[in-house]
Parts: sequence; C-alpha cells; structure tokens
Amino acid sequence: MLFLALSSFTILQKPASIVEKAKSLIDSFNPEQKQKAMLDFSDADRTSWTYLPAQNRRGLPYKQMSSKQKTLVNNFVKVHLSEMGYNKTQEVIALEQVLFELEGASKRDTELYFISFFGNPLKDKVWGWSFEGHHVSLNFTIVNGKVSSSPRFLGANPGEVKEGRKKGLRVLRSEEDLGMTLINSMSEDQKNKAIISDKTYGEVVTASESQVDHLGDKGISVSEFNASQRKTFEKLLDLYIFYLADELANERKKLIEKAGIENLIFAWAGSITTGNAHYYRIQGKEFLIEFDNSQNNANHIHTVWRDFDGDFGRDLIKEHYKNSNHH
Repeated sequence: MLFLALSSFTILQKPASIVEKAKSLIDSFNPEQKQKAMLDFSDADRTSWTYLPAQNRRGLPYKQMSSKQKTLVNNFVKVHLSEMGYNKTQEVIALEQVLFELEGASKRDTELYFISFFGNPLKDKVWGWSFEGHHVSLNFTIVNGKVSSSPRFLGANPGEVKEGRKKGLRVLRSEEDLGMTLINSMSEDQKNKAIISDKTYGEVVTASESQVDHLGDKGISVSEFNASQRKTFEKLLDLYIFYLADELANERKKLIEKAGIENLIFAWAGSITTGNAHYYRIQGKEFLIEFDNSQNNANHIHTVWRDFDGDFGRDLIKEHYKNSNHH
C-alpha cells in the first residue's frame, strides 16, 4: 500500500513561493472578502465540487474583486500549473463570453470564477484551495508541503467554436485528436478490446462525485500497443500530466512509469468518427482520466483527472494523522 500512499503528490520545490503568493492575495482581502474566501479545512464544501455554471458557489468570485486582486488570483493559480495548463484554463474561461454572445444568459459570465481557501496557508501545515467556475475545477490540498492536485476538471463548450471572432478555436483539440488517432490506428482485434460500448454515457462516468472507485478493467492494455500506438498514447497521457507545474508533473510521471505505463488500460465508447459522440478513459490502479464529447451534438467536451485514494488529499491527510502524535 505504500505506493498508493505516494501516488498523488510530490514535494513542492518552491513552497515559499506558493505561500508568498497566497499571502499577497489573502492580505489584499477586506473583511467581507476574507469571510467568503477563507473557510475552515473541516468545511464540508472542501470535498464537494462542480463544473456547472452555478452562480452561487462557495468562495470569492472575480466579480467581487479589484483588477489587482484578479491578477493576484491568476498569479496564485499560475504557480500550480504549467504554461499550457494555465493558458487552457484561461481559454476555457473565455469561452463563457462566446456562450454569452450566443445565448445572452447571465450565467455565462467570465467573472463567475471563484477562489476558496480551506485552512490558512500562512500558518497551517494542512490546507487546501480551489478555483472553480463553469468547466473549470481545480482542487489542491497541501499537507506538510506535499501536494494533492485532484479532482481536476476542464471542459469546453463549444468544443469547436463555429462562428464569431473565435471561429475555429478548439481549446481541447489535442485531447480529442490524439484519442481519435489512437483508436483509429488499432487493428480490428485491438478495437474489439478497446471499444467497450457502441454508445457513450452522455457524460464522464464519475460526474462530480466527491469520491470515486475504479471503473473496472474493460478495455485494452497499453502492453498490447505497437511502438507507434505507444508513442501516441504517451503524448495523450502527457497532456493531462503536464497540465500541472513541472515539479508536480515530473514527479507524477515518474510514479506512473514506476508502476508501469504498459499496465494502464485504455477504453473507448461511442463513435470512432470525428463529429459524432465519443468517450475514452485511461485508467491505472491509482488514477483515472475521462474524456467525453457527447453533448450538444458532440461539440461539448468534459475531461477529468481523479485519484482513487488521493482526491482532496485523502491519502496525505491519512498519512499525516497516522504519523502525528495525537492524544
């Protein structure tokens, strides 16, 4: 069980930078803002999350911040993500303006993205934070400098912008195209293993559940891929790993390699033709990645990374209390 306990975190190489940026942000809050943004680590909201365009979320929204505070939030989020990950997050947020121009609905608002702290990063050894709004949910838990980075959700609606100033934009282009390339590179025998359903599930299977279990071993093992397929698969896997900052991503990649990339399972559901509803997942003993493009005539994408033991830092917290002297 030791490997499982190690699977969802790394040591931040720049913890001082993280706390420094958190301090700059928290120090900028007035009392009312602080009340909204700063919650107890024991708050039930810490382990609940959503990617729906809900207007009444926990936390403090951009809408109630000064431009300087918005920059401080962005700088804090940025330090946890790679340049690619941060840019994709910003592009997903920008899609809310596209939806507003199409629909005119007040829930489509680039200002309805919320920052929350659970516990106090300036003094607590155990704390967490989330950044959340429509199609973005980032959940980080820090325990004695070790970091859990899941659940992690990113979506895109439209998957491809069909009209207007951003026509042609596909924020999650690579996640979709590499998956489609991989399934279409397979032999009939490989497809028979990989394709577990002729239809998609209409959504990522795990939705926004607080805790999830392994979805079973249906699918094809990476050990059955040829060299070209393995290369495509690793490119796809890296998209999800290297969404995170290098320190976090590199350590996670090492742990996945140690467990054996060849032991991962790839499964597909739905059509293998672009433009029709399709779904895939990548699953190991410790983690799950899901991709779904079913809704809005297969032009609405959801992606998620889940850790079975490590979501919301459950494995880190368990280890912390086991090793602490509590009387």
